[in-house]
Amino acid sequence: EKLGSENIDYIIADSKNKKTLLEMCKQCSVVACCVSLYLKYGSQLIAACIETGTHYCDVTKEYPFVYQSINDNHEKSKKGNVKIVHCCGYDSIPADIGAFLAYQNLRSHPTEIRGLYTA
Repeated sequence: EKLGSENIDYIIADSKNKKTLLEMCKQCSVVACCVSLYLKYGSQLIAACIETGTHYCDVTKEYPFVYQSINDNHEKSKKGNVKIVHCCGYDSIPADIGAFLAYQNLRSHPTEIRGLYTA
């Protein structure tokens, strides 16, 4: 499917309301979380994902949250065969978006795109 499709469904859930989080997670196979303040809002969502068997990924760089999440959820997620992936895409998003836009907008589609990162 094309990115930017007008037919993408979305689900609204209150991060402080376990019932709405569970209802949301039941409708998904994967939750991609892009919230900020993961320590404040993320733990309840991960718990709902584990309870409903829904995989979870996020773009956090909040390492105290990641540490807490691993300690709290590793064994439970293994038992439920739920994948919890933190920090995915965080540093690669600019290059991924650049490559996607270049591919979309160039007259001929490249077979290879290289990126350069500097610090």
